[in-house]
Amino acid sequence: MSEAITKREGGQLEYAMSVESVMAQVNAIQELTRRAMRSGEHYGIIPGTSRKDKDGKELAKPSLLKPGAEKLSMMFRLSPTYTGQDCPVIYANGHIEYRLTCTLANIKTGEVWGQGVGSCTTLESKYRFRKAEQVCPKCGKPAIIKGKQEFGGGWLCFAKKGGCGAKFLDGDTTIENQNMGRIEHDNPADYYNTVLKMAKKRAQVDAVLTCTAASDLFTQDLEDMVDNGLIQDHTATDKTSPKSDPPATPTKDNQPQAQAAADEGKKAPDDIGESYRDKLFKAINGDIKELKRLTTFKDKDGVTVNGKGKWEWVSETGAKVAYGRLRDEQKAGGSMFGGSEQREPGQEG
Repeated sequence: MSEAITKREGGQLEYAMSVESVMAQVNAIQELTRRAMRSGEHYGIIPGTSRKDKDGKELAKPSLLKPGAEKLSMMFRLSPTYTGQDCPVIYANGHIEYRLTCTLANIKTGEVWGQGVGSCTTLESKYRFRKAEQVCPKCGKPAIIKGKQEFGGGWLCFAKKGGCGAKFLDGDTTIENQNMGRIEHDNPADYYNTVLKMAKKRAQVDAVLTCTAASDLFTQDLEDMVDNGLIQDHTATDKTSPKSDPPATPTKDNQPQAQAAADEGKKAPDDIGESYRDKLFKAINGDIKELKRLTTFKDKDGVTVNGKGKWEWVSETGAKVAYGRLRDEQKAGGSMFGGSEQREPGQEG
């Protein structure tokens, strides 16, 4: 990029980018965002971090996701290198933490543009804990399901989930008194590679935001704060119907893609910057029963996997699949199951 030489007081020289060069870089990032990035894939408003003021103005910046950071790195020809992966911090009970530094350098010149840092540990909630499953007192497999009332109710160790087929009556304490809350994973090593890759991603995104001066358009940490429960997902708990909220008007403070479309005199769609969780929530008006239906599917072995019963359990990927399924049903003019969906024991009607 072009540079201008300016003088400080006392005649000392320093190198500084001209205003025109800075504006050219800002415009390049905005143009890349508009033409090559998609909301929900390269950046997006993380559920639970978005609020609107009384005028309907969006108060949260989009979070830059890893694919978006890679796009920016490619545009500016920046190559990442990492340090710290060989020196993890070891904690008790097999827990580990990686603290990485990402350095970005220009591929052609080798000039270092800057650094970013990121860490991840198996002590974070989403890696440390899991939801307990009911296990069969006879075979010890986590294959217990609720029996259908027409077959006597009770509980069944479902053979298609690897169980032994044993049946238990309603009220059986060996089933119903099992701990179904949050418990710790018994082997943190299962997540060593996962937390290393997550620390790498966080360091890379931080470096890209710092080196390209894109922090005025994007943020980073909100995504991780929602994943670990530090920010509540308001889309799951807000009692106000989302349909009553007026659509946000694209402004220069709104999402980058909406602003770019407005600059060219195009009408930006209302859902730009929305996550698929937000879209799905609005489409079904927060109906939990409908959410469970749309997130119920059959796995590769033909076993029905019951849908999510709470919004905070639905991932962005799961919401995207459910939203696409809903759209397909709407286009087809009804349920994909033709109104006669077969349900496994325990699935609500």
